[in-house]
Amino acid sequence: MAQSMQIKGRVIIYTVHGCPSCVAAKNRLARLGVPYVEVNLDDYESQERQTLVNRTGKRSMPQIFFNGIFVGGYDDLATLKNDELQALVDEVIHYDAPPTAPVVPCIGAITMGSSLTEHRDRDQYAPVVEDLARSGLIQTHRRGIMLYRKTFVAEEFVQWLSLNEKYSYDHQEARAVGEELLRRKFIRRLTPEGDHHQFRADAMLYRLLDDEEWEALNAGPVSLNITREAVELSKALQVLMKKIYAQYISSGGKTVDYLGIARDPNFKIVESVAYELQRARLETLSKEETTAFFINIYNCIVIHWNVRMGSPGGLLSRGKFFFKARYILGGELYSLGDIENGILRANSKCWYWPFRPFSKEDPRLVCAVLDTDPRIHFALVCGARSCPAICCYTSEDIDTQLDMATDAYLEGHDGCQVDVENKVVTLSRIFKWYKEDFGASKSQVLQWIYNHMGHGEKRQLLGDLLEEGTCQVTYMKYDWASNGRM
Repeated sequence: MAQSMQIKGRVIIYTVHGCPSCVAAKNRLARLGVPYVEVNLDDYESQERQTLVNRTGKRSMPQIFFNGIFVGGYDDLATLKNDELQALVDEVIHYDAPPTAPVVPCIGAITMGSSLTEHRDRDQYAPVVEDLARSGLIQTHRRGIMLYRKTFVAEEFVQWLSLNEKYSYDHQEARAVGEELLRRKFIRRLTPEGDHHQFRADAMLYRLLDDEEWEALNAGPVSLNITREAVELSKALQVLMKKIYAQYISSGGKTVDYLGIARDPNFKIVESVAYELQRARLETLSKEETTAFFINIYNCIVIHWNVRMGSPGGLLSRGKFFFKARYILGGELYSLGDIENGILRANSKCWYWPFRPFSKEDPRLVCAVLDTDPRIHFALVCGARSCPAICCYTSEDIDTQLDMATDAYLEGHDGCQVDVENKVVTLSRIFKWYKEDFGASKSQVLQWIYNHMGHGEKRQLLGDLLEEGTCQVTYMKYDWASNGRM
């Protein structure tokens, strides 16, 4: 590494957590011996992001300034000619940053603090849950040809609770307790008919969430403590996860040291927060909250799986991975495929599975968005080398953040390549696998890409080809190899 030089001016690099290009850009500046100030936009309010977008016209990260001179992203820095780079270095060595140069904003960092690990009081209905588990009501019940193990009948529960001297509930109050247990995700309804979020004090069967024999990364005895809101849990979990992720990206920005993450004490905190998600209430989330929540959770499940279970091997293992990597969320089981296609793609079929993820009676369907936003494909990261960069998403800024993720992927080599001479546009296979999300024809898909691409040379070239109307579309090979460090 080159010895750090003395400069009069200022080099600022704007970054976000977990961005491989950001890591690569910082490493390049360090090798050159150029001191820099990092402004990580995940640590600031959303207005700082918008200020940068207004100034540069770009949403992707990183973005680099030498005094008041805007260099651009990592690719722009890496392709500078020697004399161009030397001119920039001379600028910051000999000259103070002018008043028009960007300045380091006052920090307003997201505070993780003790809220992740603080003690939480027991839920007021925890004693009822414990007594129900010991009551003898939980047995195997038959409904038609189906046997339901470890279940109880709702009307028997109401009768048992109303006769229990410990609580002194009348019949109506006992029924209200059943409704609260369902709302708080201590129990779940099993039979498919009707509203799964309504407690029916009849012959309906219910099961304690603790008695579900699910295989999930966050499985374990259900917490009897007061649970936090889904939005709060998602934010805490993913911000912490992204900080860990950012620490273990390789210098080239392409591989991740999952073994290092496994040894990091902070990952234990991640697992404890994920554990709380078992009983988080999801049905009350807004569209923006739903989108941000499930993108964050999808990316966290991938990292969690890679750390604890190892990276998927061949294509067969990769295919199974989308079904087997799962979390318990809000009293239901969600795989990666359920989240991507069931929730974020409005319960749509996908290229690797011919059926819709959720039936009409599936309780998870209430959480699904009504319309597919194609930009989610550039936010979901399954741990393959051709995936987009991983980022943290918030409901307040989800629209801007999805624009940034889309812009960044399309600007990169893995998303879109434009060959003007041969009139060929080469796209990521994402646009082939999910073509119906982007348009009914190849021309509509290309127009969608043009509309969502940052203003730059590539967009101009694509626009020229679209005007001619004669370009050919091909697709890149998708690199399914793990981004884990070998």
